[in-house]
Amino acid sequence: MAATIRRQGVLVYFLAVPIFRGGIGRPNSLTRNGLPSPVGVFLASALLEFALPVVIVWAHSAALRSRSRRVAAAA
Repeated sequence: MAATIRRQGVLVYFLAVPIFRGGIGRPNSLTRNGLPSPVGVFLASALLEFALPVVIVWAHSAALRSRSRRVAAAA
């Protein structure tokens, strides 16, 4: 999807939202069940689930902005 992110449109958000919701579920799991035994894996997964959707949405919006600038420059 990263190679064709300009053409993906709304599909980008359908990918980013569930990943972010998984990140929301990790603190919920933490409060209910406590820390799992490999704490580093838990924290790394939580960090990825919060950071990856932001990066996906940022890359998509940056790709759209660059496309609109190229179209405006060509006109």
